[in-house]
Amino acid sequence: MAELRKSITVQEQRAFLKICTLLNYSTGLSGNLLQKAVGKNALKKSAVINWMKSFKDGQILRMHPGRVDRDRLPDKKGRILRDDLCLVSKLGENVPHSSSPSQKEKRVNIAHMNLSWLSHRKDDLRRFICLDEIWVEFFTLLQRHQTRSWVGPGTSAEPIPRAELHERKVLPIVGMDVHGVAFWKTYEENITMTAERYKSFLEEYIPKWAIHRNIRAPVLLHDNARPHKAYVVQELIEDRSWIELPHPP
Repeated sequence: MAELRKSITVQEQRAFLKICTLLNYSTGLSGNLLQKAVGKNALKKSAVINWMKSFKDGQILRMHPGRVDRDRLPDKKGRILRDDLCLVSKLGENVPHSSSPSQKEKRVNIAHMNLSWLSHRKDDLRRFICLDEIWVEFFTLLQRHQTRSWVGPGTSAEPIPRAELHERKVLPIVGMDVHGVAFWKTYEENITMTAERYKSFLEEYIPKWAIHRNIRAPVLLHDNARPHKAYVVQELIEDRSWIELPHPP
């Protein structure tokens, strides 16, 4: 019986708690039954309460056999990020994952407008230049699933480098057209993008690109970041007679 007790996984304990939730068992009774069956390897009282509450709230979490999915354990912080702020974890960052009805409607309208504009100018894709910038770290820390490895008897896993206390990162900005990467620029460390820097970047690279591609009226497509929508940038686009396609929210 001892070996059988040790073989019970966390996923099986979650499944047991789900059944207890369907039977309307209290968290105390469910925890006691789990403790009696599993012993010292049973889930803690706080985990039992959190899991049963999540099941009662209708959250059906996918359980992957063979690993403990601790990132999915329901907690107060996770509920606030997910339910109140409507955020979801992507590559270690909490980002918006849901749009309001007005934002969805605006996305559809902008998509229809851009498609309508292109339908009358099918040969104008060569005039498009897409612009974006993003922080790039000198060292990207591996995620948990990326650090797993098979280790033979008598051997140890390779050491994993630790992130620096103050991570070094740079800000590259890239312009892409139908041929691929058209131009790019990397700013020095700890330099953030401002409206003046973005304006200077456009003034330096867009005319050169237009001359190289033999384009008279470039069509710019960038997101709605503050430097992109600043007055000085919009004034430059209007003065140069460039075309700026609207970007959905």
